[in-house]
Formats: sequence, structure tokens, C-alpha cells
Amino acid sequence: MNMISRNSLLAAGVVAAAAIAPVSAASAAQVAPDVTKLAVAPTTFKALPTGNSVVLSGGTLVTFNILNGAHVNFSVKTEKAGKKAGGKCVAGKAKTKKGTCIRTAAVPGGFELIGIAGPNEFNFSGRIADKTLAPGSYRLLAKAQGTAGRTSYTSFKIKK
Repeated sequence: MNMISRNSLLAAGVVAAAAIAPVSAASAAQVAPDVTKLAVAPTTFKALPTGNSVVLSGGTLVTFNILNGAHVNFSVKTEKAGKKAGGKCVAGKAKTKKGTCIRTAAVPGGFELIGIAGPNEFNFSGRIADKTLAPGSYRLLAKAQGTAGRTSYTSFKIKK
């Protein structure tokens, strides 16, 4: 299977994302394909100080597969240590290693790309909604638009 270069995919995605029309009721009823094999390489990187979420160079390379072409929404959540209490993960330090868990909280903003059938890739800058992510642990979430699409995620870290 041939992989489209990330520069041509990025250029097509940016142009198409700028011209996205409102979603009609008919297209919203389509079942979304699953985003699979979502990965970030390298998993630890320095966020770029300026620019958009998707860049031509720098940051980290994000790869994913999708069965059919679709608009793919990306968002970010922070990962923080927590403790188990009442069946939930809450803030605080656990007394034992067994009682630890990872809490997540949404980072405001996100971005959308047009995924083509098969493998896709782009460079992620470590910026969301015109703000640089602070050093720490995060999850990058990807979900194809439509009904019943599952969300895929992968973890990454921003270093100083």
C-alpha cells in the first residue's frame, strides 16, 4: 500500500478544512469508520512556540489508518496521577501503588483533518487552540465524524 507524503496530505487537509461546509443531516447519519493504529513518534518532544496544531516540519509525527476517507477530529487531554476512591479516579496521592490511577481532563480546542482511506500522517506541533501545551503527559484523541465511530487515543509527553 502506498503512503501519501505528509506534505501533500497536509496541504490537501488544510485547504479542505478551510472550505468545509456545514454538515447536513444526511451526511451526519453516516456511520463513521474507526481510526486505527494511531501512533506518535517520538512520544516525547518539545512543543513548538508558534504556529498551528498541524505543521510541515517539527513537533512529532502522528500516523493513523482509516478504512474509508472521513473527516477526523483530533483533541487533547491531560494525564495526571490520581487515586481510586469510590470506583472513580480523583485528585490526590494514593497510599499504595495499587490504588493509583490516571485522571484525564480535556484541553480546550482541537483540530480536524481529512483522512484518506489507508495510512495517513501529519506533524503535530504540540499546540492546541493557538496555545503551546505545557510540559507534561497528554493523550491525543482521534475520532472520525459520523455516528458510532470509536475514539482512538495515544499518549505523548511534552518536554521543557
